[in-house]
Parts: sequence; C-alpha cells; structure tokens
Amino acid sequence: MTPKQWQAVWRWLIPMLVLANAIVIFFFWWKISGYLIYRPMKGSWLIAGGHITGLAAQYLLLMQVVLVGRIRAFEEAYGFPALNRLHQTVGKWLLACIALHPFLLAAGYAARTSLGIWGQLVDFVQHWEDVSLALIGLSVILIAGLLSFRFVKKYLRFETWYGTHLLMYVGIILVFGHQLEGGSMSNPSFLQFWLWLNGVGFGLVLAYRFLRPFALWFRHRFTITDIRQETANIISLTLSGRLMDRFRLEPGQYANFHFFGLAPRWAAHPFSFSAAPNGKTLRVSVKQLGDFTNALPKIKVGTGVMIDGPLGRFTLSAAQTDRYLLIAGGIGITPIRAMLDTIAEQGKEAVLLYAARTPADLAFRSEIDAIVKAHPNIRVIYLVESQEGDMMCHVGRVDEVCLRTYLDDVHAWDVYVCGPPIMMENVTAVLRKMGMPKRHIHSERFSW
Repeated sequence: MTPKQWQAVWRWLIPMLVLANAIVIFFFWWKISGYLIYRPMKGSWLIAGGHITGLAAQYLLLMQVVLVGRIRAFEEAYGFPALNRLHQTVGKWLLACIALHPFLLAAGYAARTSLGIWGQLVDFVQHWEDVSLALIGLSVILIAGLLSFRFVKKYLRFETWYGTHLLMYVGIILVFGHQLEGGSMSNPSFLQFWLWLNGVGFGLVLAYRFLRPFALWFRHRFTITDIRQETANIISLTLSGRLMDRFRLEPGQYANFHFFGLAPRWAAHPFSFSAAPNGKTLRVSVKQLGDFTNALPKIKVGTGVMIDGPLGRFTLSAAQTDRYLLIAGGIGITPIRAMLDTIAEQGKEAVLLYAARTPADLAFRSEIDAIVKAHPNIRVIYLVESQEGDMMCHVGRVDEVCLRTYLDDVHAWDVYVCGPPIMMENVTAVLRKMGMPKRHIHSERFSW
C-alpha cells in the first residue's frame, strides 16, 4: 500500500478503535452500575453518574496522552494541527469529568448520610483507599489543564508550560492506583481489558515519545557542524552524524530538538528543517524570539543534539497535483525552502510568494535565487513592505488579487502556506472562497 492509502486506512481505523473502546467501557459500566439506574435508591443516580464520569475521565486522560504521544501513524493520518485541536477539546471534557466525578459521588453518598457533600469528600480522603494519592494526582492534572487555556498560556514561558505538562505523567501514576481500586474494576474481565488498554496506550507513548529519540541518538549521534546567521533574527544550524543516509525525512517536516548543554536540558523545542536531506547533513533554521532561541548562537560546534522526529505531514507527498504555489511569510520560509530542493530536482512547476518586512528579512535569498536561475520552471516573487514589489500583488501581503494572478485554475494547483497564523487563516479563507478544494490547501500551524 502507498503512504496515502495507509493514511486513509488509519483515518478510518483510529476513530473506530476509539468508539469501540468507549462502547466496551459503557457496557461494563452498565453491567456493574446499571442497577443504580433501574433499581433506584436514595442518591443512586448521582453515584452512577460519579462512576461513569470517573471512567470517562480515565479514558479521556489516556486519549490525551496518546494524542500528543508523537505516534507516527496518528501524525501521518491527521497531522499535528488537527491532533492538537482535538487534544485541546478533549482536555476541556477531561477537566469537566474530573470535577464532576468526586462531586457526584459525594452528593450521592451524602444523600444517605448526615455528612453533607463537603464532609463526604473529607471522608473519602480519610478512609477510602488510594483517594488521597489520587487527589494529589488530579490536582497536578487540573493545574496542567488550566495552564493550557489560551488566556493563561500567553503569559507563560514555553519551558514553564512544557515542564508542567511533563509533571502530568506523575499525576497519572498517582491516579492509576485509585483507578484499579474503583468499584468498576471488581469485574475481572473489565480489569483485564483496562490493563491491556492502558498498557497499549502508554506503551506506544513510551516507545515514540521517550524511547525513539534515544534510539535515534544512539544510532546517528547528531552533532552541530556549522552555525550561520541568515538574517538579524534567523539562525541556521547544520547537523551531521553517523548513517545520515538512513535518517528518513520529507522536506516540510519538523522535529523536536534537545541541544545538549543548553538549559533547560529537559525541554524539547519544535523547529522545521530548512533543507532537503542529502544523506550527509541536516539543517534547521530558527527565529530568535525568546530566551532559549536567543541563546542558540552561543552553542559551540560539536554540541550533541537529540532529535524527536521527523514529524508532521506538511509535505509534497500530500499534493494532489504536480504544480505548487508556495506562500511563505517570515520564518514560514523554513519548510518551504526545503521543499524547493525537491521540486527543482523533480523538475516540477512552482511559484513562490515570499512576504517579509524588509529585504534584510528575506532568509535564504541567495539560495532561492540560485535555484530559480537554474530551474526556469520555478518562479519567485518577493513581497517586501519597504520597496516596490511585484505589481500584480499588494506589497507585503498575499491577497485575492495576488492569488488570482498565479492560480489560473484552482483545481490544477496545490497551495502550501506557512507563516503567521493570521496570514495562513486569511490565505486559506480566500482560497476556499475562490473554490479551491480543501485537499489542495496545505498548512501546518505550530503552537503549544
């Protein structure tokens, strides 16, 4: 089967697996707690609700971990932006279930005693096995979840947010004992199913998110061999190592990088590759925006690098045609620059619209001009705010007039757009208005 066919299979199979597991969980909940619904007693419906929200929280928590587990089949089938959006949506449902689970149970049992809801919660912690550890674990998970809301996250450094999310794994471990002691696990068949489900899910995450980067490091021993300042705020790092011809990478992909000796060592940062693989070296280019990226010029040649990737499906293999309109804004030129090498090698047609603030902000200009000179089938239009640009486009931005100039038939081109989020949203909206099929529009928004 071709990669596209495998992606189609996974896009169908993954939702079916999620639904099938949910049905199994609901079946066992009904088998174990259903009597609370059809033989109601005082507070029984609330207790049944506490049971199902607890099971839902457990399942959603597993989904959360798997969604960001960098599992290759998931990444290739859906791409990072779609997985990240689903991760955020699932997170909101998870927080709701985590909040409802103890409240419903406390309200249900309080209806049978004189303790009251708060007193019943205290009784859970004092007398129910593993509840105190679960409370600590849930608190960690809740804090990580709350810090993921956009209005909070915008005030955090990436390393703070990343470190908090790593602590979620501690919270999951603390909660797991409570899961196994829950009443639903009194059924041996369900306990076995739950252990297998978690074993497979966390096993995949362990393999792809944690073990795979170490395996790549031991195999390739990546090190920095060259450091180059492309513009005033864009730096390129060239990497080399062992068996470089066996490192599989498609132009347009990105990876998460750990630079040895650069604090914080535990935080991985996502950057795009800015050159097609040549079997000898890799190149990654970074915009210097914060404390970490501003420290990159201080890295010494010979520094070791651990790579978690490649990731993403912002690649030419997703194209429906052999004609490409490439649209780059600012640092968005990075993955598109890598694509140009492959397009030139294959002799296909491409137009690059490259928007920047000033001529000095145009990274890789000499490289791009050399490619265009050697390959007449590739054109480039620089859209620079501070000077006269191509008269068919508004200087500094890509609008409908500009797109209609170069897209003679929206069904005959694939458009790859990478740049600031607002730019990608606007370009995508205009292309859809022009009637371009959604499958012909490719973008990948990187956010945390």
